[in-house]
Amino acid sequence: NTNNDQSSSAGVETSQDVTLVLLRLLMEWIPKAPSVISAVLSSPNSVSLGFLLQKSNKGNSSSASPPSVQSMTGVLLGLCMEYMEADDDVGGWSISSIMNLINVGLGIGKFTQLLEGLKRTISNSDQYDSG
Repeated sequence: NTNNDQSSSAGVETSQDVTLVLLRLLMEWIPKAPSVISAVLSSPNSVSLGFLLQKSNKGNSSSASPPSVQSMTGVLLGLCMEYMEADDDVGGWSISSIMNLINVGLGIGKFTQLLEGLKRTISNSDQYDSG
């Protein structure tokens, strides 16, 4: 029974890792191809973004810990908002509905902290790339 517990725990970690990689891929892709927003948000599976955003990561609030699925989803939706027009409605998603979801799922303060952390990470990454 101990082996089953270990394998199911490893499966959860692997599933989260895959989710994080896919979210990261979309985050990298959207600024280079804003048309991806329409494909992502108009998909029936886009409902899962709302679920992932509202899913709390208990015990993972350390600033040194890797980004959570919840925070990466928040950033992805924030990027979608950035590239949407004010009156866009894509698959039932609009800037105001995304903002409302972020407010409920993360809170504006936490979302702003995530964006500031992302800016620092990108800035540090750019320094290494150019150096």
